Amino acid sequence: MVDTLTQSGRTTSNTRANEPAQAISPCTMGWIMAVNDKALGHAQVQIDWYRMQSKRCRIWARGLRGGIIVMTGVAGVIPMLEQAKVTWWGAGPIESIWSSILVGVAAILLGLDKYFGHATAWMRFMRASQQLGASKCQFERDWDIQYAHWGCELPSGESMENWLVRVRSFYTEVDKIVGHETEQWIAEFSNVVNQLNQQSPDRH
Repeated sequence: MVDTLTQSGRTTSNTRANEPAQAISPCTMGWIMAVNDKALGHAQVQIDWYRMQSKRCRIWARGLRGGIIVMTGVAGVIPMLEQAKVTWWGAGPIESIWSSILVGVAAILLGLDKYFGHATAWMRFMRASQQLGASKCQFERDWDIQYAHWGCELPSGESMENWLVRVRSFYTEVDKIVGHETEQWIAEFSNVVNQLNQQSPDRH
């Protein structure tokens, strides 16, 4: 009887030793999904902001650049119209002074575009938005592969830790793209301010 109990205990012990490690609870999978959603949401906020600002800068850049083209073009035509004795729809002859006025307006528009940096900001925002979108898509593809690898089984602690490292690297990628764009803006704005200071009439 004793031998039977002993053998039964050994059998139970060996069976437990051969069992795989218990997977983490189902709530952990929900927590991982929440972590993913938070990371993707962080990236999407940046993407939406850059897209909105890119659209705004595109409108201003096209408007200012278009105005510059129209002003300089008309200014170049006015002297020829004056020589041809063309009148302002019966209001008198066209005078060449208007050519100088239009050139001055074009210079103002160019200065505004250069100071506020609408054209360069448009390109920066577009590039940052595309980079963030590409990083977000890559993260989603990596998650699909990881989720398929886990299949119906819950992830082990080591596997979950490896994925959290991937999430952290995704946060780093997003912050790096935003930081690089901000550094470019600071450099461009500082350059414009320095140029304006050098051109200031009060500078000795």
